[in-house]
Amino acid sequence: MYLWNIQISSAFLEVISLYEVTLRNTLVKALEPNYRQYSILNDNFIRALRHETREALIVAVNKVSLNSHKYSAVRGAHGMIQPLKIDPRDVPVGKVVAELNFVFWENMLSKTHSSRWKAHYKEAFPNLVVEPNIGIECQIARIHQITGKVRELRNRICHHEPIFDENKINLSELYTQIKEVLNYISRLDKYTK
Repeated sequence: MYLWNIQISSAFLEVISLYEVTLRNTLVKALEPNYRQYSILNDNFIRALRHETREALIVAVNKVSLNSHKYSAVRGAHGMIQPLKIDPRDVPVGKVVAELNFVFWENMLSKTHSSRWKAHYKEAFPNLVVEPNIGIECQIARIHQITGKVRELRNRICHHEPIFDENKINLSELYTQIKEVLNYISRLDKYTK
């Protein structure tokens, strides 16, 4: 059972890595119409994030910054967060994107943060057909739920926990859901023939 768990976990980790990278890149693309090319470094974007999500972003920015300046969210006299004025010449956006953890991108799908990009959902999920009786909010919530399950499985794998307990996770169902979300981003049939 132990060896089987390792083999299945290894196979899933490849798919999960593809899912995470594809998801983060597509969400950045959806943020750009509102926040321009440097979307995740945009002051309005950063200040609109929930505290813990904003702090994760600032930690990533400070980690990859090419200068010695350390950014932080400082509140002004009226309690508003002051502009960080991050210079994209000193903070490579691509490195910040890569530095952010899976939870950050999962949070971008939450009801709180999806409002930042959902008007441009077609940028992120060009193959997603919005069902009139369901609406885009419900479909984004479903992608958020699937992403949470993917992250939980990844954590189980990385902590060398057994993943074959159907009571905890249905691997076949989750694999189908992963393909469903990836298909919203890019048609899988063009890669699988």
